[in-house]
Amino acid sequence: QLMKRGRGWVVLAAWCVAAAVAQVELRTTCEDDAEFYNAANMQCERCPATQATCGTGACTCCAGTRRVWDARAANASAFTCVACAANTVSSKDQSRCMGCGTTTLGIAGDDCACSAGLYLVEFNSMTGAMLDTKQCYTCARGTVPESASPPYSCVSCINSLMLNDAGVCTCGAGTVEVGSLCVDDTVAADLGSFTKEDDRTVKYYDVKGTDTPQQQLLSATFAKYLDEAVKLCKLDDQRGCQSLGNLCALQNFDDESTACAQFNNIAEERSQRSGYHGFSSWPTDMPYLQYDAGESKQVASSDLVKMRVAFAKQHKRFQMEYYLAVYTVNGTFLGFEPLVNQFNLCGVDSRFPFYAFGFTTKRACHYDARHFTGNQSELATLFYDLYLYDASTDELVPVPVFYKNYVKGGVFINDGKMSVTTRLTRRFFVVDILSGFTEDSPQAPLIVRVPREIILEVTQQKTGKKGLTVKPKLINPPLLTIRLEERLVSSITGVGARHANIKLIVRSEYHEELVGPWLVLQIVLAIIAVGVGTLLFFGRVICWVIRNPENYLPLLGAVLMTAARCFSDVFFWVLFAESAFLYVLYKGNETVKILLPTNHQGLVWFEVLLCICWVAKALRILHILYRQTTVDVFIVDWEKTKGKLAGPGGQPAPTNAPNIPVSVWRTLLAVNELNKIQTKRKTSLGLTLAVTVCVLAGCRGLRTAYPQPAFDVDIATDGVHVIMAYAVCCFVMLVVATLQVVYYQILRVRLFKDETTLFVDLLSVSNLSCFMLTDSAFGYYIHGRSVHSCTDTNLPGLCANLQAEQANKTAKRGLTDGTTDQVMEMYLTPAVAQQMRQIYFYLVKGVGAYQTLDSEVVAHRVRFSTSTPAQHIMQGYKALNAFLKLFITHTHPDHHYTVKPRTRPCKLVAPIELPIEPGRNRQSRFYPVWSREWNSTLFLGVEYDLTTFDILTFLLVSFFSEYNIYAAAFVTFALDGIVTKLRSWLGAKNIAYKTLVDHRFLL
Repeated sequence: QLMKRGRGWVVLAAWCVAAAVAQVELRTTCEDDAEFYNAANMQCERCPATQATCGTGACTCCAGTRRVWDARAANASAFTCVACAANTVSSKDQSRCMGCGTTTLGIAGDDCACSAGLYLVEFNSMTGAMLDTKQCYTCARGTVPESASPPYSCVSCINSLMLNDAGVCTCGAGTVEVGSLCVDDTVAADLGSFTKEDDRTVKYYDVKGTDTPQQQLLSATFAKYLDEAVKLCKLDDQRGCQSLGNLCALQNFDDESTACAQFNNIAEERSQRSGYHGFSSWPTDMPYLQYDAGESKQVASSDLVKMRVAFAKQHKRFQMEYYLAVYTVNGTFLGFEPLVNQFNLCGVDSRFPFYAFGFTTKRACHYDARHFTGNQSELATLFYDLYLYDASTDELVPVPVFYKNYVKGGVFINDGKMSVTTRLTRRFFVVDILSGFTEDSPQAPLIVRVPREIILEVTQQKTGKKGLTVKPKLINPPLLTIRLEERLVSSITGVGARHANIKLIVRSEYHEELVGPWLVLQIVLAIIAVGVGTLLFFGRVICWVIRNPENYLPLLGAVLMTAARCFSDVFFWVLFAESAFLYVLYKGNETVKILLPTNHQGLVWFEVLLCICWVAKALRILHILYRQTTVDVFIVDWEKTKGKLAGPGGQPAPTNAPNIPVSVWRTLLAVNELNKIQTKRKTSLGLTLAVTVCVLAGCRGLRTAYPQPAFDVDIATDGVHVIMAYAVCCFVMLVVATLQVVYYQILRVRLFKDETTLFVDLLSVSNLSCFMLTDSAFGYYIHGRSVHSCTDTNLPGLCANLQAEQANKTAKRGLTDGTTDQVMEMYLTPAVAQQMRQIYFYLVKGVGAYQTLDSEVVAHRVRFSTSTPAQHIMQGYKALNAFLKLFITHTHPDHHYTVKPRTRPCKLVAPIELPIEPGRNRQSRFYPVWSREWNSTLFLGVEYDLTTFDILTFLLVSFFSEYNIYAAAFVTFALDGIVTKLRSWLGAKNIAYKTLVDHRFLL
């Protein structure tokens, strides 16, 4: 037990020792002057005897002592410090002690002293031998003693013509110092003076964090540099001109400021000997500060760049190389440096390929502006000229700058888009700290300018006729857009400051103008759309006129609805074809065939066209609701009575006994079945939206619509591109809807259930026929007259009838003998249509007997109310049922019809409702059609319109909700529910009105 306890103490002690050894103090200096910090051992150690740090941080000999080396020691630092004798001092290298010579002022402190303008010498400059005593010598012409005390060398003056005046570089008699130059008095007087308050006033036009956005201050920076910069620039000093250009940039290029006015005056004087790198307005020996008004528009679309770009090379992104020419505020050129992250205050992000060609990216972040409020160095505000490296010519191409804060006449003229008044610049800065310093505030600026938005924009060159192909093309010089924000420093650093965090947006955009293949595509699709739309429009209008003879009052409304329908049908596919074309050429290619269209040309009209297309399709849906809920429907009952009612007690029926009534349940069953299938569809919108949301949001399929050529999903970008999103969303929904329609047409109607065919069978079993008039003289007739003598029977009788048909023991169900054609397309004569509506009119008016009425009956489709007396309804029902029976059985003395098959051209144009046989006939015409073709009176027959309306709704809501897929799916589903409910409610009312079945019988 004791052994275990002892072992525990040993372990605890070892752990404590290890913990103590592992601790290292966070320090690099020592408090005791006799100690130094040993970086190898990472601790303070004491210097050897007689040595001390003497403020140097290492063991050495202090002033007044010399070093004596121990030759026997192996350690190179083994020396002893020995004090110098009286009236001597140590040499500069502390190897010996020396006296002060006669040319010196004697010992002052720890060393010899010299008069002003002289420096100490310990060696003979000719032989290099050590002098016996230290001496003071005069500096050569154009040099002065160094600033160290005491000085041991001389340094050159900034101008070799300057003289040493008591250790200070001064110009000679008759000259004045101007910066680094000695200028004649008369010349200096002509240069002028720029030290007035107006000269050093800096104006700010939109200061945030204060109630007075327009402010001005007397800048200490301008007081320090402006006067010298103007004078040096007038004297052809390049550094002075660079400094003057920088000061003009700090004034936001305002022509009314002294800096810009003087720069422009000097540049104008040198305009006769200017012109570099293809720019005629580039002044000699001066920076190219900004483009002329005429050049700003041209340079953005010039052909200065000769290299061909690509989306990728060898499966790697094609990086564009940019270089910055860097200057300080005093005009010093610091050289070229590659553009990497100088503009990105948000930090490095691998998902942000800012310089990869074709990758439109966006990054937004918030940064702390307090980092820029305390730096007083000249390097705190750097000035840049941006260049693009052209690999084909191995040259640098100047990149114009669209500076949003450009001031002219006291306003920001570059605040909007590129226009004729836009002025592009070359010199720019990202952060301005220096202009905000004043004499009253030398430690911190009062106002700072910090970046708010930085955009690098690249467009393709216009190539004329060659642009009609999709061959690789050249690019215009990139355009750098910069927007700065002016902030009051007190609002950033003050107590409770709320404006320290500033949002920065950094974007790269790659697009092209409306030229080349994009323009060709626009023209071709426009021609096709206009041609096809015109044919459809005139064909459908003619069709409407044929179907509504002598009824031209609603023609204007029909024309408008037809125009809306044709427009929505054609331009839905035009937009899809255009977006799909762009998607295929842009995505997944290494070669640049096409870029995205610009915002002001390619997207605005696309968005407007999308909105108009949705409105037109919405009008089409409303028109469908109106037409389908105003269809004239009548059920013809062919069932005959089974005889007379028997007398009391089962006695034989008397002669005047009433007939046995025919059951009405067959009619009620057929009407309810028709009402039930009003809103049936071939597709399920819920399934379509579920799959779409799963693909676009769940599987991140919408990210393939990002404005970048690769299919990467981790690129920081400014959302999806409108045109590409249209292609992706539309494609997904069309595929899902098409698969459902294929399933419905091929499998469901053949193997499971077909509502329209079942309704036709139900009419045949019930011995009922159905008249449907969608227009005043056009509609569908479903022939359901039974081939059996009686259908109002019990279940065994019904089964016997069906078995007889199955065994081919009965006639065919068709309207004409020997055929099975039960569904007919009707073109009625105006007389037949008028006769039918006269009977309906009788029901509304309550007239005792219907008779020939005026044209009011023909001109209006009747809607009657539930207040019609039941007696009139019954009389009208019997009259209309009898009339239609006579008409169908060819026994009516005045009205007849012919049944003829449709020709092949008529079958082709029938689905798009073109006129089948224009012209008038004296007889009505019946055309046998497919058993499901009458479903145009139901939602089943307008599936295309409903599906395209759902797709357009989804796309429109996605666009306005910034592609919130869930919101788009919810709104689309809700709107479709409203349309369906409205169709069901209005359809039920119409069926009750027109079939003369009380609405309370509708289930």
